[in-house]
Amino acid sequence: MDSSRGAVPDSQVVAMVLLEELCALSVESFRQSWAVVWPDFEPPDEIVVRDGTYSVFEFRIGDPVGYVALVPAPVPMGELERPVAKSCLWNGERVGISHSQAHVVARVKGGRSIADAHMQLTRVLVAVSHATSALGVYWGAAGHLVQADVFEYFARRHAADGLPVELWIAVPVRTVAGRNSLVTYGAERVRHSGA
Repeated sequence: MDSSRGAVPDSQVVAMVLLEELCALSVESFRQSWAVVWPDFEPPDEIVVRDGTYSVFEFRIGDPVGYVALVPAPVPMGELERPVAKSCLWNGERVGISHSQAHVVARVKGGRSIADAHMQLTRVLVAVSHATSALGVYWGAAGHLVQADVFEYFARRHAADGLPVELWIAVPVRTVAGRNSLVTYGAERVRHSGA
């Protein structure tokens, strides 16, 4: 699938949905989920199954190209220890990361801007979450983990009139030599988006 139609260079974003259990993610369940959570937005089309098992597929959402891949294994815990400990949008007492048995990697490439790619990926992640047993979403560029229901809340809250930058940027507090300061992760990428 050609992702060059009006694409902005380096407008690729990747994130993961952590699943409580390995479950089927089919093209049909993805389409149905999209119709439920994003009825006012153009649905993915030109969906192509990549491995014949419906666990890897590619699609177009307007200009950007999206990819979804079901991985039948949890994300290695070492990769998530820091995001779990630092994220204010993750309640570890309510949703234990150790319950994750699988994950979905989602990527959107291309689009009119980096913000467009971010917004389309956000919609894809919410649709995947609805179609699966999602625990949370890991937004790697920000280095944080967001509970699935909280991610959906912010995504839908900003759906028509804004950008859910709180999902794309982490602002943890750092203490160095007894002094607190704020640091941002993911902001540089969003700053170049024009958001």
